[in-house]
Formats: sequence, C-alpha cells, structure tokens
Amino acid sequence: MVKKVYESRKITLPEALEYLRKRKEEGEEDLNYYQRIALEHAEMFSKTNAKRARAIVEMLIEDYRLSEIAAISVANILPNTIDELRAVIGSEARTITTETLYEMLNKISDILTDTSLEDETIE
Repeated sequence: MVKKVYESRKITLPEALEYLRKRKEEGEEDLNYYQRIALEHAEMFSKTNAKRARAIVEMLIEDYRLSEIAAISVANILPNTIDELRAVIGSEARTITTETLYEMLNKISDILTDTSLEDETIE
C-alpha cells in the first residue's frame, strides 16, 4: 500500500530504474513485491540512462512540440527507423513529415552518443 504520495509526475523507464535502484541501495525498507517486479522490468528493458532519456524527452517536447506521453514513449523505446518512430508517435494529432522524423532520429542519436550525459548508475 502507498503510505504517502509526495510527488506525482510522468517519468521514463530509465528514470524509474534509477529511482528504484537508489531506493534499494538506501535500504531503509525492502522493496515491496510490486517495486521488485518494476525494478526487474526496468533493468530488462531500459536501453539508456536516465539523463539521456530525460534529454530526449525535453528535446522532443521543446523542438517538435510532442506531447509528454509521446516523448516519454520515444525515450523508452528508442526507435531506430522512421516506421518505428511513426508507430510510437502515431497518436499525435498532427502530421509529421518524413524529413522531420529523420531529423528527430538524428537528434536522438546525437543525445545517445553524447558523453557528457553518461551516468554511472545505469548502463
């Protein structure tokens, strides 16, 4: 059961992984069943670290006016092709050109290779 909610916001899978790992390391309380399952899932499916994922989300929202949900989905899935990217952001109401999608993929790739966004806690 939830004891007290201090803050509620949408986060990426790598951010959830970082949070759960930190909570596990602090060891004040053991992770409950659902937190352990979430930790296993995040360890299995996170493709980058929390800093890069957040940078991708912010870039997509600011530069391309994607919704927060669509931007987080892109950061979680990290599509490699235009078709994958279209499938992930298909719920957006406006039409996005192929040129813009290529530009998005290039910027995502740049963020993923940016060494200033390395994080020791996730990889």
